[in-house]
Amino acid sequence: MKILIVEDEFLIASRIERLCNEILGSVLSQITCISDLADVKVYLKTNKVDLVILELNLNGEDGLQILQQFTAESFHIIIVSAQKEKAKDAFDYGVVGFVSKPFEKERLKLALNRQVQR
Repeated sequence: MKILIVEDEFLIASRIERLCNEILGSVLSQITCISDLADVKVYLKTNKVDLVILELNLNGEDGLQILQQFTAESFHIIIVSAQKEKAKDAFDYGVVGFVSKPFEKERLKLALNRQVQR
């Protein structure tokens, strides 16, 4: 599985990356972290991923732009964000999970395991 983590806070991105490695183990073949919305758009146009773990507030920019632009792509999206009020909008775009910050390992594990079972 190839995962793209879209998170602008380095410590949170590192924690998500570490937890993905712990939870998914050998299922995970590649993990990439990007913090800038413009870089994410370029990356998604030129690289294949299976799952995007997306923060909705990226340095003041709206991560929903990724959902609006890439909803018909072949990857799935899990939102990890403190912006609970945007959960409904995110699910309208077809995300497979919403993990609210601050999050526990078990909540992220549940969302990731649902994705692996697909």
